[in-house]
Amino acid sequence: MNVLSGIRKTLDSVESDLLLFSSFQHERKKIRDPRRQAIVRSFVPTEQQISDTRKFFKENLGRSIPLDWHREYAAFTGNYCIDYFPELFYIPVCQGLLNHRSFARAFDDKHFSICLTSAGIKMPHRLFECADGCLVDYEGVSLSLDELAARLSGTTYFIKKTVNTNSGKGCRKVQATELDLEETAELLRSFFPDFCIEEVLKPFDALRRLHPSSINTFRVATHFVDGEAFCSPLLLRIGRGKSAVDNAHSGGIFVGVDERTESLLPWAYTEFLDKFDSHPDTGIIFSSYVIKGIKKIIDSALCVQRILAILPFLDLDFTLDQDGNPVLIELNSMDGSPWMSQMANGRPLFGKNTARILQIVGSRLGWR
Repeated sequence: MNVLSGIRKTLDSVESDLLLFSSFQHERKKIRDPRRQAIVRSFVPTEQQISDTRKFFKENLGRSIPLDWHREYAAFTGNYCIDYFPELFYIPVCQGLLNHRSFARAFDDKHFSICLTSAGIKMPHRLFECADGCLVDYEGVSLSLDELAARLSGTTYFIKKTVNTNSGKGCRKVQATELDLEETAELLRSFFPDFCIEEVLKPFDALRRLHPSSINTFRVATHFVDGEAFCSPLLLRIGRGKSAVDNAHSGGIFVGVDERTESLLPWAYTEFLDKFDSHPDTGIIFSSYVIKGIKKIIDSALCVQRILAILPFLDLDFTLDQDGNPVLIELNSMDGSPWMSQMANGRPLFGKNTARILQIVGSRLGWR
């Protein structure tokens, strides 16, 4: 048994090293994208800002870093913060090494995140799910693919893959008259063998008015450090055109949030710095647009983070139902988006905790 434990530890260590190297390489390649480099070059920090940032990272992380990420984030709002948290360390270290990998893999599978409902967290009502080819309804009764197609035909529903999803890919809203029986069966086969089917939420009126075709979700990054849960600055993702998804990588836009007034900030962005002071389809002006329920979302997000303290870095997607109550759409424990919050709000991801988290990251990497 001791031999087996030793082998497992060795394999885990090798896997961690390989994943860390690969993830670092991915982030460095990403920031070198010519479109991102154009954004980086558009903001030039002062000599004092450069000096203060390098000193801050040297003292806490253990070494100074390139300022490309700081400059990219600052280019959106014009606000430069020495304690911006670079994307370089978020997925590779915070979620890659500091999140317990076994639990992160489990909860990144949407089959498992539904268990949070037992703690009072509201999630979309799940109608059917398929795990490794096993189809069941919400009561656990098994059925065939053809039987499921027959039950879905003529209904409106939301279908999404439960594993290996990202940026809205593998998600689709199906209208009642959109597909016939044969087309429904073909759709199910394309999602096979791991997917779930949920009710289509009736959104809160303030969210629906912004863009009726998409859910419009709040991205809430949370972290658990020194025994306490914290929320990063929130942002709202909004769809465009006829899209049913609101992800930035799928054509959506994102806007920062004033948590105190429960309202939106003046500008929404795409990831490549297109700016909008109003929604391009509905014309609604973002500045001071009130969405009551944002404070409830923060409370729910902190509750999720406390429940899953073994995963200290989470990215949560929330919306508000028609009564203004928070609904957790999705939980991400492996592939978060730290850039959006900092770009949209012009504030550091971890706020007052940045130094402490850099110290943890530096220690984990052996730099301190």
